[in-house]
Amino acid sequence: MEDQFKRLVGQVARALNLSAETVADYAESDEAIKGLSKAFKDNRETLDTAGYQRAEGKIKQDVEKALKARGVEAPSFDKLTDALDQLETTAASKGGGTLSDEDVLKHPAVKRALTEAENEKMRAVDAAKKEGDEELSQKRAAFLKEQQDAQVEQKARAIIAELNPNLNPDSAKAQRQIARLVADIKNGHYKQEADGTLTPIDAEGKYLDNGAGGSKSFAEHVREVVTSEYDLPAAEKRDHVPTGTPAAAKATGIKTKEEFDEAYVKNMADPKALEKLEADYPDFAKQ
Repeated sequence: MEDQFKRLVGQVARALNLSAETVADYAESDEAIKGLSKAFKDNRETLDTAGYQRAEGKIKQDVEKALKARGVEAPSFDKLTDALDQLETTAASKGGGTLSDEDVLKHPAVKRALTEAENEKMRAVDAAKKEGDEELSQKRAAFLKEQQDAQVEQKARAIIAELNPNLNPDSAKAQRQIARLVADIKNGHYKQEADGTLTPIDAEGKYLDNGAGGSKSFAEHVREVVTSEYDLPAAEKRDHVPTGTPAAAKATGIKTKEEFDEAYVKNMADPKALEKLEADYPDFAKQ
């Protein structure tokens, strides 16, 4: 019996990191034995907790390793807490061995996590693609608008110069008036035809009616904007055409709709000249 007691004292001493003499002294009274028993029990629970935490940490590492192998950049074990018990059971059934990647990837919770991660990745890719497409579309639209604005301004200034409206005698003020007219014209909508001419359209893309059953030309639109603000000089003063000379005589060799429109504007004050112009170029007159 004494030998058994010594062995027991030695085991308790090692477990509690105490000397055998100290443990033997504790065993001399009932109170000391109770304290020794409590200390031994507390130490055993501490060891059990530490062992559980080590096992839990090992499973966590195995799962995260498997997730990383499948391309998940920052796997979080927190998403798999609902499967912790089942993972531990699986580990125990393998004799405490390490779970293989295949075992982990077959687990329903891991599959859900991988699917969620893949879906999030695809959503991020789709969102980035959509954002990129929208940005590209906006930049393209802005570029085309800038190009068209430059063309509209160039043609509008040329037609305004031909119309020669009664602007302010002061050159600087006259230039500001022209700039405002050009800005108003640029605010409109235009379609560039196959031959390069610009045709006014409404916000829905429909051609504007010129009041004569046809579509309004760019030159007609510019004239309308200009005359809504300023008067035009007499036709003979504007065109420098000698009395009795048909203004349409200048409009020879017209090859494009744009040239026709310019000639039409020049002859707006001369009905006979317009009639001849339309008779000479019926196709352009109908456009």
